[in-house]
This record gives sequence, C-alpha cells and structure tokens, in this order.
Amino acid sequence: MEKCTALILLLLGSSFIAAQNCDHDAADHVQIALVELKGAENVEPNAVAELIGDLQSRVSDECRPGDDLKALGDELKERIRDGFQWFGYFKTETTDFELRELSGIGHDKRVQVTARVDLGRQYHLAHVAFTGGKVFPASELRDAIPMKDAAVFDIRLVRDGLKNLRKKYGSLGYINFTPVPNTEIDDEQKLITITFDLDEGDQFRVGRLILEGPEPYPGFYEKLKKEWAPYVGRPLDQSIWENTLERSQDPSSLTGQEAVLRSVLDLGGKFEQKLDLTHKIADFHFDFTPDGAGAEQ
Repeated sequence: MEKCTALILLLLGSSFIAAQNCDHDAADHVQIALVELKGAENVEPNAVAELIGDLQSRVSDECRPGDDLKALGDELKERIRDGFQWFGYFKTETTDFELRELSGIGHDKRVQVTARVDLGRQYHLAHVAFTGGKVFPASELRDAIPMKDAAVFDIRLVRDGLKNLRKKYGSLGYINFTPVPNTEIDDEQKLITITFDLDEGDQFRVGRLILEGPEPYPGFYEKLKKEWAPYVGRPLDQSIWENTLERSQDPSSLTGQEAVLRSVLDLGGKFEQKLDLTHKIADFHFDFTPDGAGAEQ
C-alpha cells in the first residue's frame, strides 16, 4: 500500500483562491467559453458536463489581476485534476494543455481550454477510520462522512465530511478541533483507505455577555444579560453564532441564545469573542461606542 499526502493538501482547505470583489482598474473577469477534454471519452458524459460547468462558473465568478494567463492555466489544470477526482480518478494527470484567449470586451476575457487527461485507474473507498477521538464513538463519527464503503471515491464527499466533523465538535465547544485525513492507496485493488487523525482540543463554555456603549433605552442591556444568564457555563455551540449571522432569517423564528444575539446584532457595533484560555470560557463582547472604545459594564 502507498501512503499519500497529496490528498491531505486538497482536503484541509480550499485548493484555490476564493473569489474576491473586483477593482476593475486592476482586475479582469475571465469567461471559459470553450472546453475540450481529450481522453475522457469513457467517463459518463453527464459527469464531464458537470465538471466543465463547475469549471466555467467558478472561474467566471472570480477576479484576477492583470493578464497572467500562465497563472490562470496552472489554476485550470489543478481544477481539471480536482474535478476528475470527484469520480474516483484520483491520479489524473493533465497534459497537452493549451489556453487560448478569444476576443473579449473591456475587462471581460473569453478563453478556450484544450487539454488531454490521463485518468488512470478509478478508485473506490475501502473504509474510514479515526484515531485520537474520545468525545464521540467511531460509529457516530463515521456517519459524518457521506461516502459509503466501496463507493466510488469522491473527494467532494471527503471535504463535506471534514465540514461535518468540525460542525459536530463545534456544537459541543471544541472550537479548535482539527481533523487531519491520512490516506493509504492500494493500487492493486484500486482502493483508498482514509484515517482521520483527530486533535479534539479543549472544550470551551459560554461566558458572559458584555455590552458597552449607549443602549437604546434604559434597562435594555440588563434585560439581555438576564436572558443570557441561563446559558452561561453550557458548552459553547458555535453553530448558534453562525445561525444568528444569517440575517435573512425571520427574527421571530429565533429562540434562546440566538434571539438574544440577534437583538444585540441588530444594534450594530463591533463584536469580539474573547477567549479565557485558562478557564476555557468564551465571552461575547459587543461595543457600541462611536469610537469603539468603551468601559466594560
């Protein structure tokens, strides 16, 4: 069996730079007008169409500085290799790559991509294991990975599993939880085994609600602190904060901590989650003073 670290680099974070807001004096939009992939004739046509569609939509949504087509070409080759890993072709290589610029208007560029792919073998998942975990049983952790044993190895599902694991631990206050996937490849059987090495970190609990600056009416801060008090000392659920940030939600649908936090967020101001590393407590600090510098109440 071959131990592999290349997959780890793809899984621990996004392989590519996220889209950014454009400054059109220094950036261009690029549209992938045409994509021709040779060597993928035996892959399900709908799968190739999905890959190409994702390639086109991701690149066209992003901005990039100047006219660096070489950097764009390197990025596209990585995206193509990554795309075929969705369908189990873990060792795909891209050759005879050509990126040709077509006519464009203003800051919009249109390019044509031509490449040959050497897919190699299609791999399946052998099984998933975990080491270093004490908080949850392995069977419960396995349920967080949405890829079944013997299924075609889909790197997207492993990434989804990493997100699920972080969310699961984050719901109990393990805010520094880090899962590291290690892989072993059996080329003879065309199987990949994943072992997640879990660094659970410390469990944090809910601390104080600290409110500074002028309040909308007398007694408002005291009211919120009383509503917050029952949650102090409970395991810190990071998803509560994330749910509260979804401003599209109807405020009346929020309850408990989410409702309190939403009431505070609607006032504006600056937020900081202050961690007490000694006592493993997370205080929620909001500052509504005009200059952002107030005295703690």
